[in-house]
Amino acid sequence: MPWWSLHPILLCLLILQWLLLPAGPQSPPAPTAAGIGTPPVLEIGQARPGPGVEQVAMIADRPLFSETRRPPEASPEAPAEAERPAPPQRPPEPLRAALQAVLGGPEGRLALLADPQGRIHRLRPGDELQGWRLEVIDTQQVRFTRNGHSQTLPLRDY
Repeated sequence: MPWWSLHPILLCLLILQWLLLPAGPQSPPAPTAAGIGTPPVLEIGQARPGPGVEQVAMIADRPLFSETRRPPEASPEAPAEAERPAPPQRPPEPLRAALQAVLGGPEGRLALLADPQGRIHRLRPGDELQGWRLEVIDTQQVRFTRNGHSQTLPLRDY
């Protein structure tokens, strides 16, 4: 059977269905006994109403991701605002110097450092430069500490 022979049949079915449908908009079903019906029919451009205060309070009383679906109880050992630890200190300003040489002698090692102004500083372990304390002098580097932070300066290559 060719496809063009089906057109009159489909046209008749479409007209029949159009004639059997009721005219005008249909009214929504009546609310059920529980008071919950279908949502109201909204006109074009009309906003859907949000949840009421009671529904929002119920959501807060029954948290979704809790196994018991109950809000957590306030723990007595929770720290108060005044007891919270202070935020971590930001790192100190880096040491601005270059390790020029490491010297060794009978009294121990000595580090020669140049600051940005070109002055040479002779330091032993325990000495300070720009607020940084010299802790270790190795053959190829020195290590400084300040407020729990450390900084290593490598020996400058020439």
